[in-house]
Amino acid sequence: MPGAINIPRGVLEFLVEDKIPDKKSKIIVY
Repeated sequence: MPGAINIPRGVLEFLVEDKIPDKKSKIIVY
């Protein structure tokens, strides 16, 4: 996926605000 960012599940809660500041962004978890 173009523009995809990998954030490991174990740290998702801690890093998501820094990596995706727009709270309306869609997040796909696989």
